[in-house]
Amino acid sequence: MKAIKLVIPILLLLVSGCKLLKKSSEEYKIGAISIRELKKYDWFKMEYKKYRVSEKAVDSLFGLNTVKIIIAGGEWCSDTRLQLPRFIKLLDIIQFQKENLEIIFVNKEKQIPEVYKTLQIKFVPTFIVSDNAGKELGRIVENPSKTLEEDLIKLINQR
Repeated sequence: MKAIKLVIPILLLLVSGCKLLKKSSEEYKIGAISIRELKKYDWFKMEYKKYRVSEKAVDSLFGLNTVKIIIAGGEWCSDTRLQLPRFIKLLDIIQFQKENLEIIFVNKEKQIPEVYKTLQIKFVPTFIVSDNAGKELGRIVENPSKTLEEDLIKLINQR
C-alpha cells in the first residue's frame, strides 16, 4: 500500500512535467523563416548533417535556378523536422539561388499569415515548385513518393 501511495505522486509529477516541456501552439515560429534561423535548431542541424544526397540527383539538378520553391512546414511537425533539413541540404549542394526560395512555418491548425492563404496548405511539409512565371509545376506533400531528389527531378521535368 505504501508503494502505491508513493507511485501515484511520482506518476502525477512525471505527467505534469511532460506537459511543461511541450511548447504551446503560440510558442512555435509562424510565418517566414530564413535558412540562417533554421540552422539554429538542433533538430535541423542533426538531420542536415546526417542526410546523404544522391550524387546522381546532384548531376541532374546542379545549377537549377529556373524554378521558385515555397516550403510550408511546422516546427512542431515530425515530417518537417525530417524532410526540411534534407531538402535544404539538397538545395545547398546544387547551389540553388536562395532568392528563389521561401520558407514559411504554420501553426498546428495549418493557419498561416494572410499573405500566404492562396497556397492552400493542408499538410506539412509542403514543397511547392513553380516556374519563373509563377505557374505551379507540382508539390511534394509530407513525404516524397520516392526520394526528395527524384521527386524534385520529376517536377522539374514536367515543364
